[in-house]
This record gives sequence, C-alpha cells and structure tokens, in this order.
Amino acid sequence: MSRDEIMPEDGMSKEEQYASLQNLVMMLPYILGFGWFAMIPLSYYLIAPGFGADDPFIRIGVTIGIAVVNLIGDIVLMTIMRGNLNRLALELESQVA
Repeated sequence: MSRDEIMPEDGMSKEEQYASLQNLVMMLPYILGFGWFAMIPLSYYLIAPGFGADDPFIRIGVTIGIAVVNLIGDIVLMTIMRGNLNRLALELESQVA
C-alpha cells in the first residue's frame, strides 16, 4: 500500500476521521438546540413582520411554523450525520478485519 492509500489527501486517516466525526455528532445536538431556541425570538421579531403580520396571533403562527421547519431540519441533519458515522465505522471494521 502506498502512503496515498493510507492517508487521504486531507491528511487524516480513517480512524482520525471517525474520531472527529464522532466528536462532532456528540456536540451537534447542543449546537442545533441552541440555534433552534435562538431562532424563535429572531423569527418572531424579524421574520414574521416581513410576512405583513401585524396581528400577534399571525406572528405566533409564523414563528411556530418556522420553528417546526427548523426542528425537522435539525432532526434530518442529525440522522444523516449518525448514518455517516455508522457507515464510516463499518468501513473501518471491514478494513481491520
């Protein structure tokens, strides 16, 4: 095996990629959770008035809609990241075995 096969062009081995991705997956719920909570007042005060929502109930409805879409996006992102982590773990196991 050549050095290029062992070390990809980004300079990280598969084990290092797995460790860094695992660390990211562990931190990601906190980052996404903070972003989700920060998005609620931002959408209420900055985004909802852009829809012409002067009525507080419409602003609350727009805010809830944006928060739900943001939450669904966060869940999809976490699912993709965990899938990537599992796929990388299986790839490492197949290389070791």
